Amino acid sequence: PCPDAPFGDGYLLDGLGGAFKLLCLGEKPKAVPEGLSVVEGDSDILFARYGEGWTYLVRPDQHIAAAWRNPSLAEITAALERAHG
Repeated sequence: PCPDAPFGDGYLLDGLGGAFKLLCLGEKPKAVPEGLSVVEGDSDILFARYGEGWTYLVRPDQHIAAAWRNPSLAEITAALERAHG
């Protein structure tokens, strides 16, 4: 499960539910599969809970499906396909 954290004017999990999302805690990948939303964070609290420089594929139920440092489009696409079954 994704740990919650203050994010913007609310909380991270409020912005992650309902669809697959890519949570980026550092540099955003150069390419992202079409239709996949990106959530970018740079707070110390997020870095402490998730690690600075990591990118996560988050499922609609707010569980982490995959995690990388500097993922390629192919890696993200493969993880998204696996997560869809």
